[in-house]
Amino acid sequence: MEKNTVKVEGLWFSHEMIVIKAEHKLFRVPAGILSARSSVFSDMMAFPQPLDEERIDGTPVLLVQDTADGFDAFLRAVYDTSFFMPAPAPVDLFTALSILRLSHKYDIQYLHRRALDHLVVDGWYHQTYDDFRADNPDVHLRVIAQSSPINALSVISAATEVNALWFLPYAYYCASTFSCNTLLAASTTETQPYVQRCLLSHAALLRATVSANQFLATRCRKEMCRDLLECRLSDFFASVIAGSCPNPLADSVVDLKVEGICDSCYENAVIQQHEAVCTFWEDLPQLYGLPSWADLHLMKCVAMGPEDDVTGEGT
Repeated sequence: MEKNTVKVEGLWFSHEMIVIKAEHKLFRVPAGILSARSSVFSDMMAFPQPLDEERIDGTPVLLVQDTADGFDAFLRAVYDTSFFMPAPAPVDLFTALSILRLSHKYDIQYLHRRALDHLVVDGWYHQTYDDFRADNPDVHLRVIAQSSPINALSVISAATEVNALWFLPYAYYCASTFSCNTLLAASTTETQPYVQRCLLSHAALLRATVSANQFLATRCRKEMCRDLLECRLSDFFASVIAGSCPNPLADSVVDLKVEGICDSCYENAVIQQHEAVCTFWEDLPQLYGLPSWADLHLMKCVAMGPEDDVTGEGT
């Protein structure tokens, strides 16, 4: 090496490799890069390895207590820059949640922030109901259209683990719109406490659904309009009696104009439903024993930076 050349600190990695075992999967990766990214792995690899430790191809094996698929996604995010691009690049929920958990556990801040950004962009957090409707009006419909609450329960579990509590109100709500039988069928040892909270919220969701549909009891002078509202009211009560899942955020006004409701009743319906749903949204965190929206929003800003800084690269 020439006399004046220097090794650049932070960009001169050791040639050592490490084998990591998660469940049935083995990963062989450069140790220096992982140590540079993660203070936890850096500390782990600083300890001398026992002479009788398991080795593969002469390389010591580090055993981690993480799921194989989750750790797979996490390592790919560390070593492959194209695997987990910043939001709004598309990424499946399992990948985002796996990286959220493990970047928190192993202290890789830029990946943790990137995973948080993905959950925000995917619609799991809005401080107000109007923000929710304006920013991503189809997200709720996609969640409710799913046949299982597993996605919502997975968000609850991961957000609770990393203390990202601002995602919990809406995730709890989405899970709670499923029936008792569906929730119980999806319950695991890990998610059982969350399922219980969802089941306990059903009565409150039913009351909120009734409140959001009170406009159906409006008495209009126009016979066609009155008949339409009475028919919709009858259908609503029939669905309640049949045990349909409560869903106060569903927009039950949207089709009334097409069906022939008069302008006055339509405007009244829009106003009444909006007021009822905004009140429900404001009370949503309290329903699940969480801090207020204002406190949750403050937690989010502390963790993620300014409201408009959704870059996925951290602060």
